[in-house]
Amino acid sequence: MFTSETMRLFVAVILPDSLREALLEVRRRMESRVPGVRWVSPGHFHLTLKFLGETPDEQAGRIQEALAQALKTTASFPVEMAGLGVFPSGKSPRVLWAGVREGRDALTRLAERVEGALELIGFPREARSFEAHLTLGRFKSPPRTNGPLLTAEWEQKQFGAFQADQVSLMRSDLKPDGPVYTVVQGYLLKKTNT
Repeated sequence: MFTSETMRLFVAVILPDSLREALLEVRRRMESRVPGVRWVSPGHFHLTLKFLGETPDEQAGRIQEALAQALKTTASFPVEMAGLGVFPSGKSPRVLWAGVREGRDALTRLAERVEGALELIGFPREARSFEAHLTLGRFKSPPRTNGPLLTAEWEQKQFGAFQADQVSLMRSDLKPDGPVYTVVQGYLLKKTNT
């Protein structure tokens, strides 16, 4: 019996090592303050533009071509990571994230470009609007704290900046000790004169 092989795919902007280190330090400081969180490995820190999920292998070429066409005229842009927050709310948090201050609009436009290109080859649009963020951890259960989960200091803290100059099509292989991410294809964005 023939079965189609699949890959679990997503499209993302990968962070430089210097910013990963800064966010790892934030994570270390938060670990003692916020118990009951399944922390994301620093090697997995990224800004997701589009999650494709389980995708038949034979669609990979069409995805790569659609992304290449959509991104060939897209310019690179600066991104500043700053502030911590939670989804969906402070009363029932499920995700702890680091936010984007500068570059939020550019990331939203980039995500829309990716979304539109992949919709043309059969991938449905996301039901919710794009919110630029980097997931630091997921709550296993609602946190038990006497005070606010995040102080004003953490909500405003700056973590660093980088030039978003590449978009990556990523493969996620789920393993017992966590996912393994592999770059399937990288797409360089046009350099800007700044």
